[in-house]
Amino acid sequence: MHGDVTAGTSSGSIKLNNIKGALQLTSSSGGQHGEGILLTANSSFKSSSGSIKMELENANEDLSFDLSASSGSLSAKGVNGAKNLRVDKGDILIRGVSVSGSQNYY
Repeated sequence: MHGDVTAGTSSGSIKLNNIKGALQLTSSSGGQHGEGILLTANSSFKSSSGSIKMELENANEDLSFDLSASSGSLSAKGVNGAKNLRVDKGDILIRGVSVSGSQNYY
């Protein structure tokens, strides 16, 4: 699918496959999972409870990350951190916030 996606759920997971566009995802209880994602603009991921796992097709040098987690690990294209992780490389900024759950962008 080509185009931007805005999605939210209060209970249950968000699963995306083969998306080309910008993503704005929010979940209260449940994970966010994506495969074959090609981001074309700044994107955000917010989760109150549940993990965020995104398989990104973008090259590492095209992406920047601003991630925070109250509880859970952070991983951005092989760079790992805890609580806060900032990676400045490319023009597309990914903002991720999780209260309880890990974030993995690979």
